[in-house]
Amino acid sequence: MKFLFISLLLVFKLGATTVPSHELSSIIHSKMLEVALTQSQKMSGHWDLSQRDCAGFIRFVYNKATGATGPLWVNQKNEAVSYLGAQELFSFNFDYLGHDLINDPIQTGDLLVYNLPSGREQQWHLILLLKSPPGAPHRTLAMYHNGESGKKAQLKRVWAEDFLSKDLGPWSASKANANFVGIFRWKGWKTIKEQNNWKWFEVNKVSKQ
Repeated sequence: MKFLFISLLLVFKLGATTVPSHELSSIIHSKMLEVALTQSQKMSGHWDLSQRDCAGFIRFVYNKATGATGPLWVNQKNEAVSYLGAQELFSFNFDYLGHDLINDPIQTGDLLVYNLPSGREQQWHLILLLKSPPGAPHRTLAMYHNGESGKKAQLKRVWAEDFLSKDLGPWSASKANANFVGIFRWKGWKTIKEQNNWKWFEVNKVSKQ
């Protein structure tokens, strides 16, 4: 993902320094949780109204948490882009991890992906997984935008384990459920891990959510 080296400027109030890749990932994970929870309390004016859906929530959280100053995603042609719909977003930017919410090594930023029929079309739905911070009970939060607009628009927060219930029908996170595509992980984590360190720069804009 060569575009990541060019477009991803990681921004936090740490000044100009270098951070080991494992620490960098951990800090981004914490920032993702912070951004997501903040948006669930009140959606920010910095989040474009026209992009408030399940995929838009994923894009917003990743962009804010990494401090990306350029396109963070790639399309089918491997071109760096700022906007992708749900199907393209996970298909070209996330790797399949598995179907097992209990035994697969879930980490913050992973997605639950669903493909549900809607009339003659298929609708893709993305749910963001967020691990609890250090020192808190080991549970995983699942957050998603309900796809509605106006006063009906909401960011839902539930425990990931709730999706294991068979009573959820097409929303059950079970391999036996044909609508559950699986758990996916952002390819960008590999890029960060392969780097020994990244330079960080202070940019005040990151504090705006």
